[in-house]
Amino acid sequence: MITRADIERIQNLPDNVMVLMAVIDVNPAIPDNEGTALQTRVKARMLEAGVPPTVMNQVLADLRDAQMHSGKSAFYLVGEDMFERYDIQADLPERFHYGRPLKSMLTNVLDLLPSVAVLA
Repeated sequence: MITRADIERIQNLPDNVMVLMAVIDVNPAIPDNEGTALQTRVKARMLEAGVPPTVMNQVLADLRDAQMHSGKSAFYLVGEDMFERYDIQADLPERFHYGRPLKSMLTNVLDLLPSVAVLA
């Protein structure tokens, strides 16, 4: 789960750092994620985004673990010296970006998350 502190820290990343920001559908209930399909799809999308092999391999190595957790989607923030994964309890559209932090991507993810309210 992503917290308010995580969001603020991500939004304050320096503009000169190169990172992968990715939203990946890891829901094991979806047939497109069975077997090696998830790994194959994610690798192809990261290659299209120009992700370097060191960063790509970190994500690919973590995908099976991400599927075992209870999230339906995973938000990855990966750089040469950072690796963060946030499990999200919503089916979000996949998106991959490699380069300077795309802060609008985080905003878009947050906009797509369902809201929760408690009535007293």
